[in-house]
Amino acid sequence: MAAPAKTDSGCCSSVCYSTLILRLALGGMLFFLGLGKFLMGTSAFVTQYSAAFTTTWLPMSVVTGWLSVVPHLEVTLGALLVLGLFTRWAAILTGFFLTIMLFGGAISVQATIFYNVYLPLFAALWLVKKPTSSISLDKVFGCKTC
Repeated sequence: MAAPAKTDSGCCSSVCYSTLILRLALGGMLFFLGLGKFLMGTSAFVTQYSAAFTTTWLPMSVVTGWLSVVPHLEVTLGALLVLGLFTRWAAILTGFFLTIMLFGGAISVQATIFYNVYLPLFAALWLVKKPTSSISLDKVFGCKTC
């Protein structure tokens, strides 16, 4: 069986395009989730979701502080992934972000968070390993390690 053809950037086209689709899907999901939280009002979002942590051992100041940052992180990381700017670093931060969300879901005993976070977490891990895609600002700027 013949090896896949390489493009001028040294990237197999099927891997580059699948990475592009994955990057757009994960980034778009994060961006629009964060945008929705802004549209509902960050204070309403914090009030709604902090109620799940009232019976946990986490201090409410930590919970409300984290929940206040979540929409900003989602919009920023989502935009970076959609644009393909600093893709590897955005994927690493997205992985940490999603891991913290899994931790919060485990503490608040909300099983649905596990179903909603596992696939995006694996997508972020793939983008850490293979951040180069056919269309991205990283490629435009010539970044080899982003």
